[in-house]
Amino acid sequence: MKSAQKTSVALALAALNLTIGGLVSWLKMPVYLDSIGLIISTVLLGWRFGLLTGAVTVGAGFLLINPYLPAYFATLIGLVFTTEILARRKMFSTFGRTVASGVILATVAAVLSAPVTAFLFGGVTASGADLITALLRKTGQNILQAVLLSGMSSELVDKSLCAMASFLIFRALPQRFFFDFSLRSPMRGPDAG
Repeated sequence: MKSAQKTSVALALAALNLTIGGLVSWLKMPVYLDSIGLIISTVLLGWRFGLLTGAVTVGAGFLLINPYLPAYFATLIGLVFTTEILARRKMFSTFGRTVASGVILATVAAVLSAPVTAFLFGGVTASGADLITALLRKTGQNILQAVLLSGMSSELVDKSLCAMASFLIFRALPQRFFFDFSLRSPMRGPDAG
């Protein structure tokens, strides 16, 4: 697959992130589900296109969904590079490994996002996770603890669901598809850039 084609796929996956993420945000659910395209892009196309997918998601999401998104750019970078490492270790090749990958991604997202949410936004980002943070604050947790625990609980569900959705999409694609389009196959491990 040529670079222009990969760019088009990355942009389409950003649109997937925005569509699902926008719906979830509108419903005020305590998850985000806006990383499916980022995971797919990074696993199939590599970290450069994962960053492109994420950057477009954050940029357009800032305008269309949530003005807080650009503050979490470091989280995006952490997710892309963690996904790249996981893909190279064939961690999206089986259902069990994919669930473990979701837990790892959730931990990265929660740890990188918590200080931003706590100190920049006072624990409030207009997401469904804010309710969990408020409940934890009422139990006596300080702001960073409450945000980290809230983030960890919502991210565990979120990133596990995103990883599993990505796995199901990978499984649905015939192996020939990966070869024909020079994509990295999560079932065989990375073999292309």
